[in-house]
Amino acid sequence: MYSNVPTDKLADIIQLISLQQNVDRKIMEELIVLTQTITKQNYFEFQNKFYFQNTGLAMGAPTLSVLSKVYLQSIEHTNLYTILLQNNVLGSFRYVDDILIIYNEINTNIDELLDCFNSATPTLTFTIEKELENSINFLDFIIHKNTENFSFSVYWKQTTTDIIIPNESCHPQGHKHAAIHYMSNRMNKYPLSKTGKAQEYNTIRQILYNE
Repeated sequence: MYSNVPTDKLADIIQLISLQQNVDRKIMEELIVLTQTITKQNYFEFQNKFYFQNTGLAMGAPTLSVLSKVYLQSIEHTNLYTILLQNNVLGSFRYVDDILIIYNEINTNIDELLDCFNSATPTLTFTIEKELENSINFLDFIIHKNTENFSFSVYWKQTTTDIIIPNESCHPQGHKHAAIHYMSNRMNKYPLSKTGKAQEYNTIRQILYNE
């Protein structure tokens, strides 16, 4: 996504946001100059060699996430918002570049919606993952659609391994415990079903046993 963000539009977007928020003109001008300077320094290092990107944001740049967020929020509140309304979408939730769409297939053709998204943002290519057997993955959990409600379980990618820092390693204890705290907090804080929580508990237990 980052290498496909149209950097030539960022200055106009920042100017528009600044005017809407009544930002001091001098500060607005400084922000625009800084943005243009940053986007023109579009190079990165890989294996001791420097490369220059012809388009998009430089990979690995500290400002990459901020500027991409500015662009995504801009198209989300303009082009994409209009498309969602026109296609009778019931709900849309985005985290970085993952979007969860809730719709009624009687009123919304999801394939046509995808075409509209891609037409509205020529530099970005949206892909779709449809619900399968009343379930869909979003971020790191699975949403299960039941007859009257929804239930949740933790989603583990097929490429995920059960490798964490071994207890006998020389790493600080905080590093060793980080993965365990993360997995246990996710298990306890996510609204998992009884079955989903039991499965996650067994998965964490197996990971700790392997180490």
